[in-house]
Amino acid sequence: MQEMDMLNRLFRDEPINEDSLQQMKMGIMNQILAKPMDFQAEILRTQRRKWGLLLLALFLFAGIGFFSLIWFEGNWLVREYINILSAFMEDVKAFGRLRVGLELLWQQYVWSFLGIAFSWVLFDGIHHKMFIKD
Repeated sequence: MQEMDMLNRLFRDEPINEDSLQQMKMGIMNQILAKPMDFQAEILRTQRRKWGLLLLALFLFAGIGFFSLIWFEGNWLVREYINILSAFMEDVKAFGRLRVGLELLWQQYVWSFLGIAFSWVLFDGIHHKMFIKD
């Protein structure tokens, strides 16, 4: 019985003082008006996040697939590409020996070309950062 009396006293309904209720309503309204919520912008933001995550996952899986293809079948792909290219060049009699020359040029000068291209991109970016002020 004593427990029931304590529970009844604890959970009995008494009206809330009108002044404190009004102050609470004004406080809530002030918080809402101070920082209003744009629901359309939130909906657009969640849609962009969803599509961005989907695109990220797509690129991730495509990259892993391409890496796996190159890792496991890279030698075969290069061999087949050279065979197709050489067959095409043998069909065109004037370019029959061009394949050997292209392979030699590639082996000799590819790193030089990449170094020049990298330096050009790097120094061009530095040049624009130094002389173009935002």
